[in-house]
Amino acid sequence: FNYLRIYNIEQTGSFDDLPFTVAEKIENQDKPFWHNIVVWDEEAEYCNKYLTKGSKVFVQGRVNESEYIDKLGEKKKSFEISAQTIGFPMSK
Repeated sequence: FNYLRIYNIEQTGSFDDLPFTVAEKIENQDKPFWHNIVVWDEEAEYCNKYLTKGSKVFVQGRVNESEYIDKLGEKKKSFEISAQTIGFPMSK
């Protein structure tokens, strides 16, 4: 994934969490696929310190699905990856 946007670390109960968004370039597609990611604790601090716009990032974790009603009253689904492993691939 290519990192796009990162937010400030938020205190959630006894855990620090850091939500961010990454773009995945998909072959034969004009637009990227966007992923919402959240990392916790030490990984959140590490990402907050080292992740910058344009960074390559490896994310492995659990997909969480939620539903909500949008402004037009339509039911929508939202997906977020709760990261268990974060890595920064080396560039060649």
